[in-house]
This record gives sequence, structure tokens and C-alpha cells, in this order.
Amino acid sequence: MTFGVSDLLDLAGREHDLAQERIQSSRDLPIGDLVDRGDAILGLTLTSVNGREAAATCDVNFSRIRSGDSVELRSSSRKCKARVIDVTGGGRTLYLQLSREIPRLVTGQWQARLLPMDTSDIAISALRKIQPGAPGWGFFNALATGDWPGIGSSDAAAPNDKESLLGKLSKESGHNLDHSQEEAFTACFRLPRAHAIQGPPGTGKTLLLAFVAEALALMGNRVLIIAPTHQAVNNALSTIRKTFRDRELLKVGDELRRESLDESISSEILPQHARKLSFLAKSQRITGMTFLSAVCHLVLRRSPLAPNVVLIDEAGQLPLTLGSCSGLFGAGSVLIFGDDMQMPPVFASGVKDSQLATSLFAAYRASGGCMTVLDRTYRLNDQLCTVIGQEFYPSADGSTRLRSSDCAASRRFTITVSSIRVSDVVRRALSPEPSLVWVRAGDSASSQSNPVEAQIAAEIVATSLESGLHPEDIAVVTPFRRQAAMIRNQLQDLLGGRYQMPLVDTVERLQGLTVEAIVLSL
Repeated sequence: MTFGVSDLLDLAGREHDLAQERIQSSRDLPIGDLVDRGDAILGLTLTSVNGREAAATCDVNFSRIRSGDSVELRSSSRKCKARVIDVTGGGRTLYLQLSREIPRLVTGQWQARLLPMDTSDIAISALRKIQPGAPGWGFFNALATGDWPGIGSSDAAAPNDKESLLGKLSKESGHNLDHSQEEAFTACFRLPRAHAIQGPPGTGKTLLLAFVAEALALMGNRVLIIAPTHQAVNNALSTIRKTFRDRELLKVGDELRRESLDESISSEILPQHARKLSFLAKSQRITGMTFLSAVCHLVLRRSPLAPNVVLIDEAGQLPLTLGSCSGLFGAGSVLIFGDDMQMPPVFASGVKDSQLATSLFAAYRASGGCMTVLDRTYRLNDQLCTVIGQEFYPSADGSTRLRSSDCAASRRFTITVSSIRVSDVVRRALSPEPSLVWVRAGDSASSQSNPVEAQIAAEIVATSLESGLHPEDIAVVTPFRRQAAMIRNQLQDLLGGRYQMPLVDTVERLQGLTVEAIVLSL
């Protein structure tokens, strides 16, 4: 697959037009249709108003509105824009920051409409900066044509330097890298123009990223970690903090986008003027931000951060239209972490059939760039590894390149279900022998939600918690936000506040999570 800047500009332009059409249609759609799309909440009651802070509750919330989103509040007589500060109680309680004060005694029902955003113009502006001979052209041209040069003169790190540094990092962190991880570490240590690390589930991709980032920072490099989502950035920075406690870290982003970010890591919103950003240039600090934020600050606003090396995490979720701009950050080395066998980017139906509607990781693989594949999973036991490996990581002989580590192979989910109130379906689902259990809930006509399946999922989770499993060790994943909301609501009723609510969400919000048990509601 070869392409040019004009091809990506054409795709980004089509995405922009589709986004504008969606924004316009959102303004014209009846509120019921917005609720069905997940873009609105009906039946909100303001329970408290204090200046520009408010709390609102509802009986049911099937929306995709989350912390950090901007909404428009509407009643029969008033409108007010607001920012969602937090969503609790299984989605039934929203805490809001209002754009202006409203009377405390406003009564009646309110609705919240998600204010749509279009970021495609950022990709278009960045793509227009990719020109022959200009910064970023070398990376783009190699990605677009498959003409990757050799590692070159940067391949100057002596092996004994690497061994000494790796030993220091292993001692400090308490972790030793396996063979494929060490092979990937060595490739990154040499600071190639580009290198990719494919990390199947549980193979320690994020731990390896932490090792690489720490090693390069110790070598005096200005290290920037970027990813498509705040969640992925937060996960990477938190793993570095957990692994190397003394490393100075900074998250560039809104305080409301701190979910899963270690509380010791500061979060900053950068000022508009570049002269105020000189504090970013400290080489001993590792900085993290979303890819869009990096494009805005480093490409469109000329931040003085000037990284030597960029680490891109979850590149399998990063659209090529953005990822092809990676060279514009000015780093001499771009290290790409991800897995194109897991969740891909989401594209509008009007462009999803384009050959270029793919991820940076998939495009890099197709271009023939250098890559290391991690082959040992520390999360999947032998049963799960066999299924996942044969389906997504097959070897030439029909088996799998993915292997379960010695410490994970024999692990089984073992909790004691003692309650006599537990149904046979739930008891069978929680039995320790099989690691993959299919519960058939019937009603194959369901498309967006299934109350019978939601009830079973909620009962499995509640029984697990009552049997001693920690809420952080179980999660529910579903492709459908309405099903997620239904499960949250039923689980909230079953738990009655006795336990912390575990994560119940769509897959993109749970990517990279490590738990003991997953309930997948299809």
C-alpha cells in the first residue's frame, strides 16, 4: 500500500464533511433520537445548585456522556452550557460545572445534550505541513512508500552500556525482561528512526514501554509519550510511576481526564503562548499527552518541548491520518507500541471502506518497517492463550506464536460460591475448570440491549464480589453502551452500596485493563 499526502488529505476532508453533517443533524434531531444515539439524557432533576456547580440525577442513563464532556442543559424555559465533572451511581448522578449561574430554585425536568466535537480539522492542518524536505517528511515518506533506511549512525550504543543499564532498571523495578522483551528493549535502546513493538494481550507491552522510557530518560533524552486516548496516556504514565518511583512525570491535559492516572502525577493545561512552555524542555522529566494535544502544541503552536524520542502507545487505535504526522514532532526516533490484532480505530460509515481507513500500526506493518513481537503472555492461562493465540496470532504450522508464561499457564479463577441463592447458570459460569464459559441468554432478536443477559451478567459480578473477589479484579465489557448502562443499573440495585462498583463499559474504555475475570456481554 502506497499513498501520498493528498490521499490522506482527501480522506480527512471526507471525515470532516461527515462530522459536520453529524453535528448539523444533532441540532435538528428530536430529543428521542438523540437519546437513542446516546447523545442525550432525559428526565434530569437538579438536586443542588451552588453558584456554577450543580448536581443532577435521573432514573436511567443510557448515554455515552462521561467526565470531561461538554453538554447543553435544557429545561422548558432555560438553556445553559455545562461541563461534566463526574458521573456516579451507575450513571444516575451527574456533577456539573455550569457556564453561568442559574437560580437555585429551578424545578422541573431537564435534559442534557452532548455537544459534538470535530477534530478532523487538526489532522488536516497537520497533514498540510508535510512537505518534501520539511521536518516530518522522512518518516512520512518511509511509511508511505515502504522505503525505510537502515538504523544508521544512531546505532552507537555499546552492548555493555545496554546490559549495565538494563541490570540497573531490573534491580530498581524488581522486574526482569523476558527474551522477546529484551530484544525489543535493545532495538529501542539503539534509537532507530522507527521501530514497532507488537504486544498481544498480557505480554507486558506497557511494562516494556516503562523500561524504554526510563532508560532513554536516564541517557539524557527528552522523552514524550503520546497515545490516542487520555486513558492510554494515563495508563502508560501510571505504569512508569509504579515501576520507577523517582522519575519525574507530567501529564499534559485536563484534570477531568485523570481516570486511572496515579494521583502523584501532576496534570497541566498548557498556556497558548509558547514562551510560557519552557519548563517542558527538562530532559529528566517524561511528558505524556494525547496525540491530538501533541499535534496542537508541538506542530501547530510550536512548543519548545522538542523531544528527542517519541513513544506512541496503543498505535493500533491511532488513525493513519493522524499517525502519519508523527515525524512532525521533530524527534529523531519514533517508537511505536501497539497491536493491530486488537481494537482498531473507529471510522464513520462513509469512509470505513477506504484502504487508508486503518491504523498507524497496521500501516507501519504493511510498509515493512522493523518490528519486534512480544510472544509471552503473563495474563492469559493456557486455555485462554490457546484460543486467543490460534485465532489472532497463528504460526505457520497452525498452532500459535503466543505462549502462556509458566506463572500464568496453570492459573484458574477460583472463588468459593457458598450462597444457596445463586442460580445454576451463575454457579456454572463461576466454576473453576473451564476458563472460557459461554452463557446462552436467549432472545437473539436483541440488537442494542438484552435485559435477560444484563441480569445474568449483573448476578455473576455480584456473586463474585460477595464471594470475596475485589471490585478491581472483575470488569464487564460490552460493544453496546445501552447494554453497559442496563448492566450498571441492575448491578447497582443488586449491590445496594455494599461494594464499590466495578468497571462496566464499552471496550475502548477498558483497553489494556488487567483483571481476574471478564464478563463479556455480546
